[in-house]
Amino acid sequence: MFDSEYNQLALWSKNNFDLAAYGFKNWLEKFNNRANKQAVEVFTVADTAFLISEINIKQGSIYTLTAFDLSKFLKAVIGKLNTENYNVFIATPQFTLGKQGEVNPSIIKNSISALSSRFPPTWRLHVQPMNKIVRPQITKYILIRLGLIAFCVFAFVYYFLRLPRRLHNEIKQKNQLILNREELFSSSLDALPHGFAIFNSHEFPVITNNAFNLLFPQVNKQNSQLSYSQLISIAQQHNIINHYHEHHKLDDDRNQLIDIGFTDGKWITVLQRHTDFNGFVCYFRDDTEAHQKECLLADVLEKSKQTNQLKEKFVSRLSRQLKTPLSSLKSLIEISKDPISFNEFKNNVGNISDVCDQLESVIQQLVNINKSEIGKLKLQAKNVNLKKLINNNMSILTKEAENNKIVLKNNITSELTVASDEKLISQLVIQLVTEVLDSSNNITLSIDAQIKKESTRNYLNLDFSLSNLINTNHFITELKSISGDNITRFIDDKDLLLELKFFISIFKMLGGKAIIISSNANKTTISLSILGF
Repeated sequence: MFDSEYNQLALWSKNNFDLAAYGFKNWLEKFNNRANKQAVEVFTVADTAFLISEINIKQGSIYTLTAFDLSKFLKAVIGKLNTENYNVFIATPQFTLGKQGEVNPSIIKNSISALSSRFPPTWRLHVQPMNKIVRPQITKYILIRLGLIAFCVFAFVYYFLRLPRRLHNEIKQKNQLILNREELFSSSLDALPHGFAIFNSHEFPVITNNAFNLLFPQVNKQNSQLSYSQLISIAQQHNIINHYHEHHKLDDDRNQLIDIGFTDGKWITVLQRHTDFNGFVCYFRDDTEAHQKECLLADVLEKSKQTNQLKEKFVSRLSRQLKTPLSSLKSLIEISKDPISFNEFKNNVGNISDVCDQLESVIQQLVNINKSEIGKLKLQAKNVNLKKLINNNMSILTKEAENNKIVLKNNITSELTVASDEKLISQLVIQLVTEVLDSSNNITLSIDAQIKKESTRNYLNLDFSLSNLINTNHFITELKSISGDNITRFIDDKDLLLELKFFISIFKMLGGKAIIISSNANKTTISLSILGF
């Protein structure tokens, strides 16, 4: 430690340390003339470095001169850097120092140098690898391999970059395929001539076609989200459906037939099949034409049945009505076996003629029924004595009237004649009186007749008066229901008894005008007004 006059203030060194030996002369002046007053000046002599620094105090400045061995310093630096495979050098303007001591700067090749704030600005620290750096040799194999790797990387990146677009296009194609199939499925269902619908487990329609939607347009117009039960219920409430019947099915059968009848005449047969998802599929087949044919066939069969019943009824009646003339005929035959006078023979001939008329009247009833069925029943008018005609008819019914305790009275005058069909009038009277006999007991039946002129026509009024009439059959009841109507406008399709329709047809052929049934006190009168020529 020195002052500005080179006076040594203190010394810490080896005993043999001699500054003069290192050539230090006027070093303090050089230090004071340095460019950077704040820096520390370093002098190197061989492998020894001298560090000169200034310390300012109140009385002035003092200077320190520190010497250290660079070789030992370099070894310490190498130990700190832990560079086993590298050579470390310190380059100064005066010399280059390595691990073995001072070396030629030319040997420092392929090294990396750097400045450090711990060293003076002119010093460099070089690091050089011990092994020679060999440049890599690139062969064709390496190039091909690198090309393949680059191609694989490119393909991999390209694939994953294009994957979202391909997925999007694939999804779009699948979606379009689904839409096309749905459109084809929908158009195929709409092409069906009958209704088709699939219902889920809650009975709500999932898939329908146009034919099904047109079955219940009024109901679907108000609310399109209706279950099967609600649809049928509302249709019945609004009188759209007047018939609904579910046929019984077996326990293991998943099919069921349902008949639905509409008020407009349409008839639908529903084939319902239950599915595994607790829903069901329905096929609504329009069987209107087949149903109408079935109804027509049923009507024909019913009419045929009624006709047969009517024939059986007439045959039964005829068998009873034939008993009286046949009994009379047998009596006449027995009388004819014994010798008789001319007057008696003449009377028997007259009786036989009456019996023949009676038989003809009875048989003619059955003939008229057959002619009426085939439309060949015609009017054959001639002058008819009404009293004689009614007596002949009553004689036929006498036996049956006696069995029912019914008194038959003919109050028609002998002079009353009318131009009409005798057989049809007889048919009309016998049928009406027979119906009264079948439903009554202990009464009196009186028959009156008179001619009434209306405008340019004459009408025969036949009055059948019944006293104490209590019970009536269906014939009399239905005849009473149409009494007072204009018989000329009578429709044969009305739901009436077949025998009553036959009675009305005979009545209309005779020019019938009106049928009037009146009741007062204990008397009931049936008046028939027919045309008289």
